[in-house]
Amino acid sequence: MGDGWYKGRFGIKNKGKIFGDEYKLCAHILINFIDKTVLNVLTDNSWKVKSSKEIINSIYDGEEIDYTLDDTLLEDVIEFKSNYNLIPDFGTLIVEKEILYPELYISPKGEQILDFKQNMVGFIRYKGKLNKNQELKITHGEILLNKCFYCGNLGTVKAIVKYKGDGKERIYEPKFTFFGFRYALIEGFDKINPKDFEGIVIYTDLETTIECKTDSEKINKLLKNTFWSQRGNFLDVPTDCPQRDERLGWTEDAQVFLNTACFNMDSYNFYKKYLYDLRSDQVLYFNGDIPMYSPSLKHEAYEGGAGWADSAIIIPWNLYMNYGDKQLLEYFYPMMKDYVSTLIKKDISQNNNHLILSGFTFGDWLSQDGICKESLMGGTDTGFIMSVYYYNSVKILSLTAKELNKNEDFEKYNKLKDEI
Repeated sequence: MGDGWYKGRFGIKNKGKIFGDEYKLCAHILINFIDKTVLNVLTDNSWKVKSSKEIINSIYDGEEIDYTLDDTLLEDVIEFKSNYNLIPDFGTLIVEKEILYPELYISPKGEQILDFKQNMVGFIRYKGKLNKNQELKITHGEILLNKCFYCGNLGTVKAIVKYKGDGKERIYEPKFTFFGFRYALIEGFDKINPKDFEGIVIYTDLETTIECKTDSEKINKLLKNTFWSQRGNFLDVPTDCPQRDERLGWTEDAQVFLNTACFNMDSYNFYKKYLYDLRSDQVLYFNGDIPMYSPSLKHEAYEGGAGWADSAIIIPWNLYMNYGDKQLLEYFYPMMKDYVSTLIKKDISQNNNHLILSGFTFGDWLSQDGICKESLMGGTDTGFIMSVYYYNSVKILSLTAKELNKNEDFEKYNKLKDEI
């Protein structure tokens, strides 16, 4: 059992223990045999527990594994009584998809650095032997600085894996973390053989659905980079980046990229699972509104504002446009209505002119026409942006109501759309 999002350090505020501070297991295993008999296996005091060779595990910081530790002692579990609302995982498994093979590079400082030739998302697998108490340390980074290893751009992330050997030959790889990297600083060997190392590329197991090749190498490279970026940011949730102390499901990134994602890969289940995250956040923490990223880490995130929060409308509609699942549209229709209700309330509070001219929005994020080059806000009027997204969300909701034969809602939202 690993820390993960549950009790590990995660999010912009770098908090730990977001969802809990103890390792707990609540499981129900249902086994159907060929002879039609059924076995129910439930977690109770008949289970046993044992310590692990894992010393530390963290999505951000990596892992430390000590193979000299004894992990054979079985102990009684501590049983606790609590009610859990167990729901199925609608997502798709994260799996090993590709292997990259590195070259060895010696920096001006004499550092032994593995170069995997391009940024990748996953981890490094070492096949070999570590002597008793010998330590292998792998630090991950995206770039070189002055031809030497550098990872200062990762923020507070350590991105380190450590293995302490017991004299046996084995496969060394982490279990509870992943990294975004091209380079890896290897410490603990006088001289390394790059053939002992592999870069294991992981992402959500999505089937590629389109292939395009042109007579332009630049266009081909652009298409390849788009695929590669999608793979690197589709680990269970659509993230903004796979390397630094963020890796969050930013709602605007998710909705802007959806149509491209669905052309490239069969992304239906992936986005469907994300919609469940959005709806949970909306109901539990945001009173109809939508956060700037989801899961919101129990309301660590704030309301998303125009473009970000509108993912509640844009994602289900565009998913319907791509896959034609009217049942999914019906299921998330309440989420769409609840979000538009928050926009209508803002409109009414601002003189009911059918415009939204004040409030929070990231605006034209990262545009270079702001008040200065360092500004995180573009020059486009924020009231214009908020009102345009208001119009767009109401229009899509009216179209959705029409598709679902909700005639009264269609008339209401179509009229409001025209007024906006």
